[in-house]
Amino acid sequence: MKLKIVTHSGGFHSDELFAIALIKKFVCSNVSIVRTRDLEQLNKYLYDNKVWVIDVGGLHNDRLKNFDHHQGDFTAKWKDSDILFSSCGLVWSYLKKSGHLSGYSRWVISEIENKLIKKIDLHDNGRTRWSQAIMFKLFNRESQDDEQFFSALQMAEFHLENSIYFICKEEANRLRIDLHQYEADGDIVVVEDGGFNIIPTISTLTDAKVIVESKISEEGWSVQSIDSTIFTPIAWRGLSGDQLEFASGIDGLVFAHRSGHLVKAKSKEAAIEAAKSMLGV
Repeated sequence: MKLKIVTHSGGFHSDELFAIALIKKFVCSNVSIVRTRDLEQLNKYLYDNKVWVIDVGGLHNDRLKNFDHHQGDFTAKWKDSDILFSSCGLVWSYLKKSGHLSGYSRWVISEIENKLIKKIDLHDNGRTRWSQAIMFKLFNRESQDDEQFFSALQMAEFHLENSIYFICKEEANRLRIDLHQYEADGDIVVVEDGGFNIIPTISTLTDAKVIVESKISEEGWSVQSIDSTIFTPIAWRGLSGDQLEFASGIDGLVFAHRSGHLVKAKSKEAAIEAAKSMLGV
């Protein structure tokens, strides 16, 4: 049986799109969505606790699954902050309290809240601008019809899924931070396990200036500066193959980016040599 979700018709926004995306991810992916502002219809749904009423209806009641925040007496805020909830934050808070997020660590939940949910709430309540909101606003056309709404909802689902994926990968990277090889008094970190999107974690938790990283998909190694003041020698930049090996004196280098921040290598040894050259050691 499909889970019924009700939200308002007309112009749509990030908060109800992401609220519905959260329900679809954590409660039930098989949903039917009604978009209406008809009071007679809404009154029927507001008191049916099997129906989720999102961003419309003038009520906030977790037990009845009513998640509107536009009513004049609404004052609910994030704990220990002055951030008012939007429908997105209300649904997230309910999911957390009701155990739907139990598969994630406290750190992951906190990161999702800080990097996504709170930003949507702040934006929808006019406190700050969430730059990514424009991607969803642009789906609104003159008619603001269901086709446009569902296209925007699908993108919100992708965005939510990708955000959670990246944050979970970051947690895995943090747990492995002490397992990597460090060279040149810690200025070089060598990552052999094919960690995904590991540079933000390395730059936050270590003093490394250059990362040497295995690239499984490329069957080679990447050397990349983390410190914005570290570059490859000028003579390397824009070269590849034999020309790069000759200019660098390092066998096994494949390519040096013209900007000076990136080198590709065939082997770990060549990659480490390149990183040391970048540091002048």
